[in-house]
Amino acid sequence: MVKTGSGMFTNMSSNNSSSENLTNSDPLSLSPFILGLSSLSCCLSIIGAMIIFATYYLVQVAKNQTRRLLVYLTIADLMTAVGNLIGVVRYVLREETEYIVEREEMKYNCTTTDTVCVLQSAVTTFSNLASFCWTTIIMIHILMTLFTQQEWSKFANRVIYHSVAWGVPCKLIIYCISHRTSGKLELEVS
Repeated sequence: MVKTGSGMFTNMSSNNSSSENLTNSDPLSLSPFILGLSSLSCCLSIIGAMIIFATYYLVQVAKNQTRRLLVYLTIADLMTAVGNLIGVVRYVLREETEYIVEREEMKYNCTTTDTVCVLQSAVTTFSNLASFCWTTIIMIHILMTLFTQQEWSKFANRVIYHSVAWGVPCKLIIYCISHRTSGKLELEVS
């Protein structure tokens, strides 16, 4: 796609040489199908997290260090699901006039990032990073348990687990928020 001077985009692919006027359609609109799938995915993730919490607390034989680590991973994934669901709900309830595209210049009318967007971005970014850290910690925990043939769950290890899995993402998010990069659609590269 190449933008012409009149605000139109021309499709430059070899299969289709016709011009498409993208100014007549709203490129920001998502189909109800996509919104429904996103909502369903978030809701199923939340239900799955609740089932994992319930089985951990109700089934006594399931209370071991590896399952505890899975619960921490589930907490991070639950935060991601809730953050994404907030984004979907916010998108559905948004004011159309706030997000319309200027027809000639193809720019957003909204020039500032609001607090909800920053918080949602911070929560989902934090939880995705924490989920990655917990997954890595679970892998290390299982490997060390297999190699040492004993439960690798000393208090010092648990402190390290939590410091890495919650602390590193927290420091990264604080850095992003302090530099006003959380919640933006794009970063300016100089």
